[in-house]
Amino acid sequence: MYILNIAQLKPCDIFLTKGPNKKIRKAIQLATGGNFSHVAMYLGYSSFIEADLYGVHTGNPQRLNFEDEGDIIVRRSKNELDVSRFEKICFHVKQRTAAPYSILNAILSITKAEGADEPGKHFCSQLISEGFRQVGIDVNSTKETVKITPADFEFSPEFVTVSGVLEELSDEDAAGYLSSINKFDLPSFQQNATNTLMKQLKKILGEYGYNPDTVHPQNSIGTEINIILSKFQV
Repeated sequence: MYILNIAQLKPCDIFLTKGPNKKIRKAIQLATGGNFSHVAMYLGYSSFIEADLYGVHTGNPQRLNFEDEGDIIVRRSKNELDVSRFEKICFHVKQRTAAPYSILNAILSITKAEGADEPGKHFCSQLISEGFRQVGIDVNSTKETVKITPADFEFSPEFVTVSGVLEELSDEDAAGYLSSINKFDLPSFQQNATNTLMKQLKKILGEYGYNPDTVHPQNSIGTEINIILSKFQV
């Protein structure tokens, strides 16, 4: 079993994984010519963000584990990102927290078919590529972000593969690790609670005509609510 060595990660590192569903994984690999079927991004502070069937949400990378070393690679921008740039990328993707998943665009991205974009919805590689485009980094300059696939991240010359980010566990350590992650996980609980609150908050805001995309996930829920109430003069 392999786990991520968090100490070796940097904000905006890209996680390329094969995903749990073998049929979907194989279909994406065949359609794109890549080795991976899912993209996520490290935010720092033991948190990553992704868009999957549950929508856009954060997670705890310390709970990710892999059977084989080749089940994940980590890619990093070839050019060093200063604080302002990686904060801009993270800010953009975190603003999409609780947005629904776009199954349509995910399917269209791996085909040559054209289709209408689904505003407000995202799939994995679209979400992350949009973030990098905010600082002038195009994963694939020949494509719109709605057409970016995991293979584009895998082969993009804008990124390099990072070594030394995986830690292999002995059978004994793996057993202890699995036991520990099955216990109450406070960081994941907090992240899930925040994701749920943000989703409900955006839904309520939309009903009152307030643009939910202006909700800032890095603000505390209390701070964000106060900002909103002040706009409504409540």
